[in-house]
Amino acid sequence: MGKYFRIKVGLSMAQVFCWLATVTALLILPSTIELPELSATIWLLMFLGWSLLISVPADIIAGKMLPERQGMYSMIFDGWWKKWLRAIIVQTVFFLLMGGWLLFMGSKFGRMGTIGGFSLMMLLTGGLQIWLARATVRWESFFDNHKGKLVVYLDNEDPAFTGGISGIPGMEIFVIPNSWRKEMDARMLGVIKGRRHGAIQTLGHAKGFLAAFLLNLLAFTAAILLIEDGTSTGLGLVQTVSLFGLFQVAGTALILTPLSRKAVWEVDRWVFYRGGDADSLRASFHKIAVNEELAEFGTLSSVLQPMPSPSSRSQHIASQQESRGAWNAARLSIFLSWAALNPLARSLPIMLGRPERWVFLPSD
Repeated sequence: MGKYFRIKVGLSMAQVFCWLATVTALLILPSTIELPELSATIWLLMFLGWSLLISVPADIIAGKMLPERQGMYSMIFDGWWKKWLRAIIVQTVFFLLMGGWLLFMGSKFGRMGTIGGFSLMMLLTGGLQIWLARATVRWESFFDNHKGKLVVYLDNEDPAFTGGISGIPGMEIFVIPNSWRKEMDARMLGVIKGRRHGAIQTLGHAKGFLAAFLLNLLAFTAAILLIEDGTSTGLGLVQTVSLFGLFQVAGTALILTPLSRKAVWEVDRWVFYRGGDADSLRASFHKIAVNEELAEFGTLSSVLQPMPSPSSRSQHIASQQESRGAWNAARLSIFLSWAALNPLARSLPIMLGRPERWVFLPSD
């Protein structure tokens, strides 16, 4: 497992370095050589093609070849190509639509108008999260209710799929793997629902959505202000969204990851001190913490991992130390960055080749 995780980290870092080189070339070459005049549509299609060229090999290697060779996730390889191709098509079409939107806003309303248009698309993307998940991967759904909130159980075979909370604050839907409904006893399933409810009651989800929204907005604003043409031209669009991707990854790692960890501890304590079954609560830590997602990777793992380890969570609920954080902000920001065609939106090690995790990343 450790070797496989390291390979995935290497593939993810390779994608980041490729886009770093891409951004450098896009910023330097136009001022040193005369580029051919291409339409905005051609630039957008070239960007999407280059994105696929960089990401597809990592998806195939980490999502299909290596785990199949090691006998991992044997139950999810049937139909992998069909599932993965569908997800690629859905995300590419979504990026194509968002690219057209940003080009339109840039040419008609300038930078400030484009920033406003991007904000609107982030809100729309967040509100349609459950529907984008259902479009990306074909799910069987089962429905329930918990304290006035709709609970959707999605049926899939990915052991790292943990669901989450879908929708903008005030319009939340609880998403839970259907396998948990089948396998968990009533007490543990109640704790899982209670954690979702606690994330709303502590305002953790609202703060997480706001933090993710603002981080992406700041990253996009910084990128578009640094590009001379903004998104009013095809080259400007490609430069802007490529630069945005790097800013978004850096901001998520440095700012949102610590806030996400603190929110997990906050929700743990909220459930525990309101009568949640302690044994079921601790057992749920291990159910959520799929080994692949919490693999030890030295300092890098502790710095970049928004999910605390089960042992640290167990220790924290019994301590007197209170935490305040932004629930799932780090992972949600990656999904919301779809609205700016983030070329690194599925480059995390946990996402490579696993379409079920592209919209709902493994989370608390």
